Amino acid sequence: MQFKKKAFTFIELIIVIIITAILSAIWYVSYEWYASQARDSRRVSDISDIKKSLWFYYMENSIYPLPDQWKEALYEWELLWTQWFVWDTVVRKLSKNLNMMAGIKS
Repeated sequence: MQFKKKAFTFIELIIVIIITAILSAIWYVSYEWYASQARDSRRVSDISDIKKSLWFYYMENSIYPLPDQWKEALYEWELLWTQWFVWDTVVRKLSKNLNMMAGIKS
């Protein structure tokens, strides 16, 4: 009587591990995609809620609410405007100089 062991071979075990790894990778990628979509959806919903709240506040008070530290907010706008003005000036001068070098009259 010949005795046969009923067990998996090494190759069979490796194939099962590889298939499991591939399926796990596919699951992880799709999970990350769904999670990012859920986060984006939540952000859009939050912005919509803020928009509605500001609209209701405006309807009741005829003015939008001011930030708690409005002087710093105004300072930031002033800084932003200054940076834009400087950038616009630099771009105009550069384009003028480049046009002069290329022989284009403006």
